[in-house]
Amino acid sequence: MGKILEQVSGQDLSSFLREEIFAPLGMRETGFLLKGKRDNFVKTEITKERGQVWGNVHDETAWQMGGLAGHAGLFSTLDDLARFSSFYLTTASPLVAGLFDYDCFERTLAWIRWQKGCRFLWHSGFTGPGLGLDLENGRALVILSSSVYPKRGNEAWMLARRQAAKTFFGGGYREEKQE
Repeated sequence: MGKILEQVSGQDLSSFLREEIFAPLGMRETGFLLKGKRDNFVKTEITKERGQVWGNVHDETAWQMGGLAGHAGLFSTLDDLARFSSFYLTTASPLVAGLFDYDCFERTLAWIRWQKGCRFLWHSGFTGPGLGLDLENGRALVILSSSVYPKRGNEAWMLARRQAAKTFFGGGYREEKQE
């Protein structure tokens, strides 16, 4: 989707998102390649190739692409994610309403639809963050953390994140089958 946005807009993904999404929402601390601001972000993995990855994209493919990719490398803060969440929770935008037009899909525009028939959205990142939106009750869950510091394989964190989301949404991902 990032490459499509670049082709259609004639801008790089970072500029397009900053001008069309982040600036209008007042998200001043969100973006790609935020040089000089790494102290604002949690450390991620320590690797042989790159040393301590901190304030720079963690994903190897996005890193090889220069740190600017539609699937990874976007940094944000709690304040900015609260602004972003508020937009989704308070707007009557056709974009937001359209995310629920088809109840047969589990995914929509980068979101996982937590439960069929509910206006719940979930997005998580490989390094540990998560954003949950409960549009029915006007609330958000923001998880900012690193599950790959100092190295990958923190299964306990991934289970804890899933449990936090399950508690927030009041049920398991997808409809759990009754036997």
